Amino acid sequence: MNLPVDFTNRMKNILGNEYEAFIASFDMPNVKAFHINTKRISKNQISKLIDNTLSSPLNDITSISQVRDYNSYIYEGKIGRCPASHAGLFYSQDPSAMLPVVDIPFEVTGNEKILDLCAAPGGKTSQLSMFGKVLSNEVVPSRNKILISNIERMGYLSNLVTKAMPDELAAYYPSYFDIILVDAPCSGEGMFRKYPESIDEWSLDNVKLCADRQKDILSSAVTMLKPGGHLIYSTCTYAPEEDEDMVEFISSLGLSKLKIQDSYFVKCYPHVQQGEGQFYAYFEKPASEDSASFDTIYNPSQDKSLKKPSNKILDIIRKTLKDSVDITNLNIYESAGNLITIPDDYIKLPPHGITKAGIILGNIEKDRFVPHHQFFHCLPHLFKIQVNFEEETEELYKYLHGEEIFVDGTPTGFGVITYFGAAIGGFKSVNGRLKNYYPKGLRNQ
Repeated sequence: MNLPVDFTNRMKNILGNEYEAFIASFDMPNVKAFHINTKRISKNQISKLIDNTLSSPLNDITSISQVRDYNSYIYEGKIGRCPASHAGLFYSQDPSAMLPVVDIPFEVTGNEKILDLCAAPGGKTSQLSMFGKVLSNEVVPSRNKILISNIERMGYLSNLVTKAMPDELAAYYPSYFDIILVDAPCSGEGMFRKYPESIDEWSLDNVKLCADRQKDILSSAVTMLKPGGHLIYSTCTYAPEEDEDMVEFISSLGLSKLKIQDSYFVKCYPHVQQGEGQFYAYFEKPASEDSASFDTIYNPSQDKSLKKPSNKILDIIRKTLKDSVDITNLNIYESAGNLITIPDDYIKLPPHGITKAGIILGNIEKDRFVPHHQFFHCLPHLFKIQVNFEEETEELYKYLHGEEIFVDGTPTGFGVITYFGAAIGGFKSVNGRLKNYYPKGLRNQ
């Protein structure tokens, strides 16, 4: 691997006697891993899921030694065609990249309001979504779409996605979030092995450019952090300007450094840990500052920007779904031509920049309601008709391919295909024949 001379010279100074082992790691294959989505499968089912997944394109699944008690596994093979992947039961993620969320040295109650400020592609957002309500922000449009796709696949209900500059969010969310993760855009030195094409983009000038940008992002993040709240800072680079120096910069903004074991930061190297390069550190905002006056429970029904659908539209939904779903307790709103539902106590909606809010139920076409994939995948408990698989059968793979399948005795109406109780997608059943509602773009080819 043709590494820049400026990079190798600096790494020799940083690593000393470990440098040769570090360089040798570039000739080793990158490690592939996934974390389990415990929002969609109970912990006592995980062993059975892993055993069943061994018959799929995955093989040699082993627990990750460095990720303690976190239901995370290393694998070989391809992950995307597995029913468990379609059902959002696991998320493919570099094992080192998991650590900033795994190692947090503060208590999490599960009710936190969380901001993932630079969220794409969504691995850390997926981890954080198991803690509380998350606003996931990504300013690059193409990466924002990937982020939304991953959140939808994992079936998370309380995620708001935005496409806004950090200073725009800071103007609307002062002292609002309990936890903020800044997985900062960086020079990417820790990803050279996995993405060799990134080497051509590296330079000392780019390192400085990234460090300056990180300071701007972090200044906005500190503004949005609630008194007593916690900031997680991480990068996938080894550059001290973006790592250790940034720890001191964050401290200069008035936050206290928190120790992880005996250090104020952790730096992962591929010759030491399983996975690519990663840096992370934790901070706490002093609790003595005044909190913002609007920091109260947000109720979507009181948001004047959300429009309630007419009784006519609600009647169309009821008529279409008939006995399949009871929509009585759903908070339904109209948004961008879609009918959506937003849970109570949601993240406060900003005035602009929203790319995903709530769950899309469907839309009205020619006086009939057409259910959306998100309805089936994210709210399966509302559907009375369910066909569950706990084996990787031929019929299940037919469904994933987009084919109509036959399940004798299935009642007539709309229903959900599930795997280990987690929804994959929807169908409409007539006399046991299940018309496939799984979107073409998600099907196995």
